[in-house]
Amino acid sequence: MITLEKLCEDLINSKVPLSAILREAYALAHQLQDPSFLDWVKNELFGYDLKQWEERNDFPTYRRPAGYLKATGPYNITNPIQIPNKEFEDKICRPWLPYSVGKIEAMIAERRQGENIIILVNSQNAAILRKAVGLTNIEPFLEYTSSDFVAILETVQNMLLALVLDLQRKFPDLKIDELTKPEKQDIAASVLQVINNPTSCIISGSQSIPITFGQFEEIIKTQLQGQSIDPERVKELVEILKQGRGDEEARMKKSLPKKVAEYLDKNKSWITEIVIEAIKIYFTGSS
Repeated sequence: MITLEKLCEDLINSKVPLSAILREAYALAHQLQDPSFLDWVKNELFGYDLKQWEERNDFPTYRRPAGYLKATGPYNITNPIQIPNKEFEDKICRPWLPYSVGKIEAMIAERRQGENIIILVNSQNAAILRKAVGLTNIEPFLEYTSSDFVAILETVQNMLLALVLDLQRKFPDLKIDELTKPEKQDIAASVLQVINNPTSCIISGSQSIPITFGQFEEIIKTQLQGQSIDPERVKELVEILKQGRGDEEARMKKSLPKKVAEYLDKNKSWITEIVIEAIKIYFTGSS
């Protein structure tokens, strides 16, 4: 029988693949008999059926990272494609990524060092793009950095960890076969709270330890030891960076000094090493 303690231990252990952890979570969801938990874990473990989700508006937002639109033409020459219409750009450049967690892990592992991940634009959107640019012999595709796909894995892992920790707090001596109806309802509420509110976090590089914004001030102080830092400016920067986690990235960049915004834009990543470098620029003027 899968226990919350075992699941929590594996979630914190960066050496255990998320796909393996999800199999444990799938077994736990069956034991708890919670349909929302089971449905979410099943989709992450086996992949999302887009036909089933086409009529729904609650496809996980963390599975829609923005890709960089390019096209390969004659003689294998590759060029970027710019779309002036924001709504159309989102439709083309932010497709739902339905792949299973195991597939995403493999896509990250199989890419060559320094290479990005390439996803072909679906046939319907590709036909629209060819017509829009007036070229029939181009093959449009989306280019993602590995950190875009790592962010999906980390979000799933953090959501699962948040749920497990919450259940451990509420049920320190959980005995699944003895749960009462109110306790099952409480578990269902915890599941929905996590699934409907994906955890925002910044990833600590290769260690893959979840780092929330609540811990971020301590990280800044640790990374910039020996430098004179105004605590109020630290809090101000954290608030600015929070804005960049959603759809307000443009406004966030306007709030930052030009050098910091350019650095973040160039790297297009929210792993901690990148953000720490941006912080150093923010406080010292140089990386």
